[in-house]
Amino acid sequence: MLDKKFEIQEILSLGYVYLLILGIFHNSIYYNFLGINFLDYSSILDVLLSPLALLLNSKILFFSVFGCVILCLLYAKYMPRYLKKSKSFKKNQTEAKQAKIDKSIEAFKSSRIVILMTALMVFSMFIGLGVGRGLNISKRLENTSFNYNYELIFNDGNTERIKILGKNSLYVFYVEEGDNEVLISPIEGNIKTIRKIGKK
Repeated sequence: MLDKKFEIQEILSLGYVYLLILGIFHNSIYYNFLGINFLDYSSILDVLLSPLALLLNSKILFFSVFGCVILCLLYAKYMPRYLKKSKSFKKNQTEAKQAKIDKSIEAFKSSRIVILMTALMVFSMFIGLGVGRGLNISKRLENTSFNYNYELIFNDGNTERIKILGKNSLYVFYVEEGDNEVLISPIEGNIKTIRKIGKK
C-alpha cells in the first residue's frame, strides 16, 4: 500500500515538473513575439506557478488538457478491443500481422503508452497556444487593434488606458491606447491601481 502511494506521488511530482517545463516554454514563446525575455522579468515563484496560472487563466487550455486526458484514457481502453477484432479481418490473417497486433495489444496494457500519448498531446497544446497567442498579438500590435479595457493609475497620479498583454507578481506588460510599443512597468512602488474598465 505504501509502495503504491509513493508511486502515485512520484507520478504527480513528475507530472508537475513536466507542466512546469511546458509553462516556461509556452511563456517564453509567447513573450518572444513581444520582444521580451520572459525569464528576465519573472521571480522564482512566477516560474513555479506559471503552469497553474496558464491553466486557470485560459479556459481553452484548461478544458483542452482535461479533454485530452479523457480522450487518451478512452483511446487506451477501447483500442485493444478494436485490435482484437481486427485479428479476424482477412487482411490480417498472416502470422506476421497477427504477431504485430498481439504486440500492440500488449503495449496498450501498459500505462506508459497512455502517459506518453497524453504528454505529447499536452505538449502540442501548450506550444501551439503559445505560438497562436504570440502571432495574434504581434498582428494586433501592427494594427493597434486592441480593446483597451484596463486603466493604470501610477503612484505619481498619472493615468493610462491600456491593453494588458501579460502580468506577473513583479511586472505588467502592456500597450497604451493608440500605440504599438510594448511597455513594461514594475508593479511595486510604481503602480497604485490596475482598474478594469468598459469599452469606449
